[in-house]
Amino acid sequence: MDKPACETCPYWLVSDRDDNQGTCSRYPPTVPSDVSCQYDPLSMLWPLTYHDTSCGEHPDFPAWIEEQRAARKATDENGQGADST
Repeated sequence: MDKPACETCPYWLVSDRDDNQGTCSRYPPTVPSDVSCQYDPLSMLWPLTYHDTSCGEHPDFPAWIEEQRAARKATDENGQGADST
């Protein structure tokens, strides 16, 4: 499994201007503390992210973490870990 990224997340909305950027709507929007910001109003409300960014909120992230742990454990049990020489 590839590492889950924003582009495959149901909470991510791709930008109209750039397919590589979008906004994360996992949590409610927030009001920026700096009202003089010159950013796009949508990105002021939800975090602006790139398509290949990942975080722990992606629904597939727990499964990916378990897959990584299982692979590392199998490698360590076979004597192929970082400590073996």
